[in-house]
Amino acid sequence: MPLSDVPSDPELWEAYDLYARYEETESLSDAHIFRRACIIMLRRRPQRSETNGYRVDFFDIQKELTEVRRWIGANKRVTAGTASTSAKYADFSRLRE
Repeated sequence: MPLSDVPSDPELWEAYDLYARYEETESLSDAHIFRRACIIMLRRRPQRSETNGYRVDFFDIQKELTEVRRWIGANKRVTAGTASTSAKYADFSRLRE
């Protein structure tokens, strides 16, 4: 369930909870959705929010965003067609001639 263009607060909290699993699933797409949920939540600037009986504050979401950005950076995969499968070396055997 990717986020809609303008998710409601319940959709946002659902995505935040569901896609927090990105490390377990090792899924970049989950991490990107989780990152987007964090960004939107921060843009809406809750100083402290309570939902379904638990509390989350602004700084917790900021820490999560920092961590997911670090994880995405460390786990980017090369997409098909962008990397060469063989190394190329210059031929310098006749350099001094």
